Amino acid sequence: MTDALVYPSVPLFLLGGWGLFELARAWRLVRLRRGGRAEGPVLRFLKWSLRPWAAWAAVNLVHRIWPHGWLCNARTFPFYANCLGTGFGTGIWGTLLRLWELQTFWRWTAVGVALSVGFCLLVLFACRRPPRSLRARIGLLLVFYLFAVALPLALNSIPFGATAPQGENSSLLEPWTDSGSTYLYGLLVVKDRPSHFMRHFAELQPRLKMTIHGVTHPPGATLLQYGIGHLFGVGHENPRLNTTRLRHAIGVAVLGGLGVVLVWLIARSLFSEGAAWLAAAFWVVLPGRLAYATFALDTLFAGFFALAFWLGWLVVTSGKMRWVPAVGLGAVFACLTMLTYSWCIAAAMFVVFGLCVARESKWRLRDLSLRLGLPLGVMTVLSGACLIVHRLNYLATYRAATDFMKSMHVCADALQWVVKLAGGQVDLWLMTGSTVCSVIVIALARALGGRHGLAQRALLFSVLGVYALPLLFGPNPVKMEAARLWHWIPVVPVAFAGDAVWREPRRSFFSVGAVAVSLLTFLVMKCFVSFAV
Repeated sequence: MTDALVYPSVPLFLLGGWGLFELARAWRLVRLRRGGRAEGPVLRFLKWSLRPWAAWAAVNLVHRIWPHGWLCNARTFPFYANCLGTGFGTGIWGTLLRLWELQTFWRWTAVGVALSVGFCLLVLFACRRPPRSLRARIGLLLVFYLFAVALPLALNSIPFGATAPQGENSSLLEPWTDSGSTYLYGLLVVKDRPSHFMRHFAELQPRLKMTIHGVTHPPGATLLQYGIGHLFGVGHENPRLNTTRLRHAIGVAVLGGLGVVLVWLIARSLFSEGAAWLAAAFWVVLPGRLAYATFALDTLFAGFFALAFWLGWLVVTSGKMRWVPAVGLGAVFACLTMLTYSWCIAAAMFVVFGLCVARESKWRLRDLSLRLGLPLGVMTVLSGACLIVHRLNYLATYRAATDFMKSMHVCADALQWVVKLAGGQVDLWLMTGSTVCSVIVIALARALGGRHGLAQRALLFSVLGVYALPLLFGPNPVKMEAARLWHWIPVVPVAFAGDAVWREPRRSFFSVGAVAVSLLTFLVMKCFVSFAV
């Protein structure tokens, strides 16, 4: 507590700045009301951008004053990041002086800023002149995808670069050096025998404790990392080589970037094409996505969840039974059962969403059984066949994963429970970008007020409601902390944010501003913290 409330405390500075802004805003509003005018777009934008940071500052101060030995550095909580290191610089000014001397910092910052400005111009173009022909839509979506890949690769190379000689680390490769942060070292267990790994996973699972994530996920997660390596030309080469790590980093970014297409499809199905472009833009620059897009498979898991949301929407809201989306949804659920134990969350969201729509639309029993039963049946058949063929005791592997996590994450008292829960949520939602975070809250309030259609509201509340259950009643506290990596949860809220901004009279200003705030947030964070934990 000695240095928690003294300058240069970043959260205290943010709270002070926010307080001054609110006073200035109140004074300005009084003057505007006297003249019969409403609040202008600049004031609203600043309000949306600053208030979430005030919430973060309050949570951070609680952690500084009453440290309970959480997982991360007290000065960066709840971002689950660490300062660049005491040997790098002392405090803010010491870090800035050290950065000034780094050529790699200036080189990659220039690349990141150039890409950021280019993407802001692209968003402005999409707002003012959205494409009308199919070819133009595909072309613009392809450019969005290229930015979704290039931005995280460039920004995560700040400040130490993208490559490094063997035995040294660059910023891009640093997360891969920590065995607990990646599935990469699980490939030492897989070797070149994926079928043997799958069949004997229950026996090999304890050996995956070196990766943490490998032991806490089904075998498909480690095999997905194995497949990325083969797809990008490194096969089963030594994962400790920097060349191997670099190709895996590029592979994760390239495959994870495909999520922008799915976010666009979801927002277009729920709202309009204009909202879809903004939702896709917001998703590309989510600071949370950018932070983990080059080494965490959660960005790929998010793609499966987003595909499930889109297919589930088609199955539930179509006028007649859609057989192909229903079968495809079952196949996606089956893939998720092999990738993450959170598959049950995706399935539960779909069932709750379907039941809500069925109740209001008064479906017949046949419609209910087909639309909900067919995807779940396909999932059961495909997953069951996989387990039988590979003789995999899925329940035993789940119990082993749960027991391992319980041994690592313990809530000693009520204060720890509350701070872990609050920190995880602040981390997840503020890392959507502070402006986008505020717009999501506004969109949620509008949905509660009945401003959207039944199906739209049902999907949003199903996602958020089912998501809350494992946080509050889950088998172990890690779910509260790990919310920062649940990139699939903001997919639907971001679609609502895209619609809310699209309806604004000054949508070009708000959309470009929101994108710029997210990019600037991550750029500043990369100057002071590392996400290699």
